[in-house]
Amino acid sequence: MSNDRGLYPNHGDYSQLEKLLKEGRWEEADYETYLVMLSIVDRREGDWIRPDEMKGFPSAALREIDRLWTQYSQGKFGFSIQKQIYETVRNSCQNFDRRAQIESSHQSDLFSNESVEFVKRVGWQVERYKDLIFDLDRSPIGHLPGCWAFRVF
Repeated sequence: MSNDRGLYPNHGDYSQLEKLLKEGRWEEADYETYLVMLSIVDRREGDWIRPDEMKGFPSAALREIDRLWTQYSQGKFGFSIQKQIYETVRNSCQNFDRRAQIESSHQSDLFSNESVEFVKRVGWQVERYKDLIFDLDRSPIGHLPGCWAFRVF
Protein backbone atom coordinates (compact mmCIF):
# COMPACT_ATOMS: atom_id res chain seq x y z
CA MET A 1 0.00 0.00 0.00
CA SER A 2 1.37 3.39 -1.02
CA ASN A 3 1.61 6.01 1.71
CA ASP A 4 1.11 9.51 0.30
CA ARG A 5 1.44 10.98 3.76
CA GLY A 6 5.18 11.55 3.48
CA LEU A 7 6.63 12.25 6.88
CA TYR A 8 3.29 13.32 8.32
CA PRO A 9 0.61 10.83 9.36
CA ASN A 10 -2.11 13.48 9.89
CA HIS A 11 -3.95 14.53 6.74
CA GLY A 12 -5.96 17.21 8.50
CA ASP A 13 -9.64 17.98 9.03
CA TYR A 14 -11.09 20.03 6.18
CA SER A 15 -14.67 20.41 7.43
CA GLN A 16 -14.26 23.90 8.89
CA LEU A 17 -12.27 25.03 5.85
CA GLU A 18 -15.00 23.80 3.52
CA LYS A 19 -17.69 25.53 5.58
CA LEU A 20 -15.84 28.87 5.47
CA LEU A 21 -15.15 28.61 1.75
CA LYS A 22 -18.75 27.67 1.00
CA GLU A 23 -19.87 30.79 2.89
CA GLY A 24 -17.36 33.00 1.05
CA ARG A 25 -15.56 33.91 4.26
CA TRP A 26 -12.21 34.18 2.48
CA GLU A 27 -10.06 35.68 5.24
CA GLU A 28 -11.22 33.14 7.79
CA ALA A 29 -10.80 30.35 5.23
CA ASP A 30 -7.27 31.50 4.51
CA TYR A 31 -6.41 31.37 8.19
CA GLU A 32 -8.10 27.98 8.53
CA THR A 33 -5.92 26.76 5.65
CA TYR A 34 -2.89 27.80 7.69
CA LEU A 35 -4.25 25.92 10.72
CA VAL A 36 -4.97 22.77 8.70
CA MET A 37 -1.48 22.88 7.20
CA LEU A 38 0.03 23.36 10.66
CA SER A 39 -1.87 20.40 12.06
CA ILE A 40 -0.59 18.21 9.24
CA VAL A 41 3.05 19.04 10.03
CA ASP A 42 2.30 18.72 13.76
CA ARG A 43 2.86 22.36 14.66
CA ARG A 44 0.81 24.73 16.77
CA GLU A 45 -0.95 27.98 15.98
CA GLY A 46 1.57 30.81 15.81
CA ASP A 47 4.32 28.53 14.47
CA TRP A 48 5.84 28.80 11.03
CA ILE A 49 5.94 26.05 8.44
CA ARG A 50 9.56 25.49 7.46
CA PRO A 51 10.56 25.02 3.80
CA ASP A 52 11.74 21.46 4.55
CA GLU A 53 8.27 20.70 5.93
CA MET A 54 6.68 22.04 2.76
CA LYS A 55 8.89 19.76 0.65
CA GLY A 56 7.61 16.72 2.55
CA PHE A 57 4.02 17.95 2.73
CA PRO A 58 1.54 15.24 1.66
CA SER A 59 0.42 15.79 -1.91
CA ALA A 60 -3.04 14.38 -1.11
CA ALA A 61 -3.51 17.12 1.50
CA LEU A 62 -2.40 19.82 -0.93
CA ARG A 63 -4.76 18.45 -3.57
CA GLU A 64 -7.70 18.46 -1.14
CA ILE A 65 -7.02 22.01 0.04
CA ASP A 66 -6.64 23.09 -3.59
CA ARG A 67 -9.84 21.31 -4.62
CA LEU A 68 -11.83 23.16 -1.97
CA TRP A 69 -10.35 26.56 -2.83
CA THR A 70 -10.81 26.18 -6.58
CA GLN A 71 -14.33 24.78 -6.23
CA TYR A 72 -15.71 27.48 -3.97
CA SER A 73 -13.92 30.37 -5.72
CA GLN A 74 -15.11 29.26 -9.17
CA GLY A 75 -11.49 28.63 -10.18
CA LYS A 76 -10.09 31.98 -9.07
CA PHE A 77 -8.14 30.80 -6.01
CA GLY A 78 -6.12 27.73 -5.12
CA PHE A 79 -2.64 26.24 -5.18
CA SER A 80 -3.10 24.92 -8.72
CA ILE A 81 -4.03 28.42 -9.92
CA GLN A 82 -0.93 29.81 -8.19
CA LYS A 83 1.18 27.09 -9.81
CA GLN A 84 -0.16 27.98 -13.27
CA ILE A 85 0.64 31.64 -12.67
CA TYR A 86 4.13 30.80 -11.43
CA GLU A 87 4.83 28.59 -14.45
CA THR A 88 3.67 31.34 -16.81
CA VAL A 89 5.87 33.86 -15.00
CA ARG A 90 8.84 31.49 -14.99
CA ASN A 91 8.54 30.86 -18.72
CA SER A 92 8.23 34.55 -19.57
CA CYS A 93 11.12 35.48 -17.25
CA GLN A 94 13.31 32.76 -18.73
CA ASN A 95 12.62 33.99 -22.25
CA PHE A 96 13.04 37.65 -21.32
CA ASP A 97 16.14 37.13 -19.17
CA ARG A 98 17.94 34.51 -21.27
CA ARG A 99 20.51 36.99 -22.61
CA ALA A 100 20.97 38.70 -19.23
CA GLN A 101 21.39 35.33 -17.55
CA ILE A 102 24.04 34.25 -20.04
CA GLU A 103 25.89 37.52 -19.54
CA SER A 104 25.70 37.48 -15.74
CA SER A 105 25.58 33.70 -15.11
CA HIS A 106 23.66 34.35 -11.89
CA GLN A 107 20.76 31.95 -11.35
CA SER A 108 19.70 34.02 -8.33
CA ASP A 109 18.93 36.97 -10.64
CA LEU A 110 16.45 34.86 -12.57
CA PHE A 111 14.92 33.51 -9.37
CA SER A 112 14.49 37.04 -8.03
CA ASN A 113 12.80 38.19 -11.22
CA GLU A 114 10.43 35.21 -11.14
CA SER A 115 9.58 35.74 -7.49
CA VAL A 116 9.00 39.46 -7.84
CA GLU A 117 6.80 39.01 -10.91
CA PHE A 118 4.81 36.20 -9.27
CA VAL A 119 4.18 38.32 -6.17
CA LYS A 120 2.95 41.15 -8.40
CA ARG A 121 0.65 38.91 -10.42
CA VAL A 122 -1.08 37.41 -7.39
CA GLY A 123 -1.21 40.75 -5.56
CA TRP A 124 1.02 39.87 -2.64
CA GLN A 125 3.13 43.04 -2.78
CA VAL A 126 1.77 44.14 0.59
CA GLU A 127 3.60 44.96 3.79
CA ARG A 128 1.42 42.84 6.05
CA TYR A 129 -0.73 39.77 5.70
CA LYS A 130 -3.82 41.70 6.81
CA ASP A 131 -3.39 43.95 3.74
CA LEU A 132 -4.31 41.10 1.38
CA ILE A 133 -7.65 41.46 -0.43
CA PHE A 134 -10.17 38.98 0.93
CA ASP A 135 -12.84 39.68 -1.66
CA LEU A 136 -13.55 37.35 -4.57
CA ASP A 137 -14.53 40.19 -6.91
CA ARG A 138 -11.67 42.58 -6.11
CA SER A 139 -8.69 40.28 -5.62
CA PRO A 140 -6.38 39.13 -8.41
CA ILE A 141 -6.54 35.58 -9.71
CA GLY A 142 -4.40 33.33 -7.50
CA HIS A 143 -4.43 35.79 -4.59
CA LEU A 144 -5.56 33.15 -2.10
CA PRO A 145 -4.67 31.10 -0.21
CA GLY A 146 -1.94 33.47 0.90
CA CYS A 147 -1.43 32.45 4.50
CA TRP A 148 1.03 29.71 3.57
CA ALA A 149 3.33 32.16 1.81
CA PHE A 150 3.30 34.61 4.69
CA ARG A 151 3.87 31.83 7.24
CA VAL A 152 6.59 29.72 5.62
CA PHE A 153 10.03 30.48 7.08
